[in-house]
Amino acid sequence: MNYFSNLPLVIALYLCLILSACENQPKNVDPCTEYDQVEKERLDLVASIETKFEKNGFFRKRFTMSQVYWIQYRNRHMRALYPQDWDRQYRKEHGEEVFNTCKCKELTRMTKARISELKMWIEGGPTDQQECPSTWNE
Repeated sequence: MNYFSNLPLVIALYLCLILSACENQPKNVDPCTEYDQVEKERLDLVASIETKFEKNGFFRKRFTMSQVYWIQYRNRHMRALYPQDWDRQYRKEHGEEVFNTCKCKELTRMTKARISELKMWIEGGPTDQQECPSTWNE
């Protein structure tokens, strides 16, 4: 029996397995593209909450202000994390792309945390606060 007669078939199967495994690996997503996607998710969630409470003007006014304050917090946090002078120096030493990537990663992290907070108006508050009379539990 010739062991080498099936060698091309074995190699072809092995290559198919390798290619299949590579296709199932997560693609490297640009951090700024990921942030854009996460920010869109946040904005869509805000719109859903506003629709859910469209008849509750008192809530909507306060909810809108909470969004304004969260964005102000996010922006101030980013300025504190990446001060302007440091920004200029970092860009001079490392280039703009690396710095923007760092900012996008932090923006993504913060926005994901905000999304989990916002989801409580759609899914309900934390389990240990279900008996609390809040808009989370309406």
